[in-house]
Amino acid sequence: MSAQRSWKRSEWWIGLALVVVGCAAIEAPAGNGGDGNGGGGNGGSAPDAGPGVETDAGTDPGTDAGTDAQVPPNMEDAAACVMAMTSCTDTSECCEGLLCGTTTLGKVCCGDTGAPCATAGGEDCCGALLCLDGICQLSPVHTVNVDYQVQQTGYWCGPTATHIALSARIAAPSQQTLANELPTTVNGTDWIGQVTKVMNNYLGSGTYKTVEMPNDPPSQQQRDQLWNDIVHSIDSGYAIVANIVAPPNNHPPGYPNDQTIYHYFTIIGYNSQTHEVYIADPASFQGNQLYWLSFDQMATLIPPKGYSALN
Repeated sequence: MSAQRSWKRSEWWIGLALVVVGCAAIEAPAGNGGDGNGGGGNGGSAPDAGPGVETDAGTDPGTDAGTDAQVPPNMEDAAACVMAMTSCTDTSECCEGLLCGTTTLGKVCCGDTGAPCATAGGEDCCGALLCLDGICQLSPVHTVNVDYQVQQTGYWCGPTATHIALSARIAAPSQQTLANELPTTVNGTDWIGQVTKVMNNYLGSGTYKTVEMPNDPPSQQQRDQLWNDIVHSIDSGYAIVANIVAPPNNHPPGYPNDQTIYHYFTIIGYNSQTHEVYIADPASFQGNQLYWLSFDQMATLIPPKGYSALN
């Protein structure tokens, strides 16, 4: 009897240790292919072993695996692991590398920045993170919401660009009101500093600053400052007004051929991945109202003028 019981104990432990699937541990029956000896399938009761064979069912830990068998600690931890997009109350419940955060699915286990992901809508990424190229990350596109308008006269680009920029923060005044305040004449708006002054009248002294870019082409320091000012302004919820000079060989989309265009438009976004800026253009040349420009082109359009950006 002792030899038989020892053999069955060994087989049961081998059977238990070999079967682990995913995050859950599955107990495999031991014994001879389903005869139930020593396994959990018979609820802890042993079958009649026949005359002269002592069974001691339920007393020997080697044969009564259904009552006192203990799962190794590492298997218990795996069984408690909550996968991505599954409801949770605390990060400690989630599988390794996941947080208990909020997605469009509610409060679920999800990936933080840099975590692998597999959903088109980013449901397995926490908060505002998107699933891009299989990695949880912030969207490279950053914009502000504005009230876009087409300029009402051929010389009100300054007032209209100012209206668009102010609308990111307040219910912006009309083009006529801003034209009076800048002031703007039939010759246009003389200087970007006039725009800065009017916007500060509405948003508070020192909110906006005037940045001149006299060098054409601009220096690397000027380019770096322009990009940093765009990022700082947009991320803070403010638009930028740019005074540009666009010669025939350096036109934004739709601009009239063979003309140098002196103009104001508003920068309302940027893409950190492609290094582009998003333009709200009040001129609407050939219907081009909202469009992307490369930052390199943007930097060459402003000199020798300037721009108004968040201080």
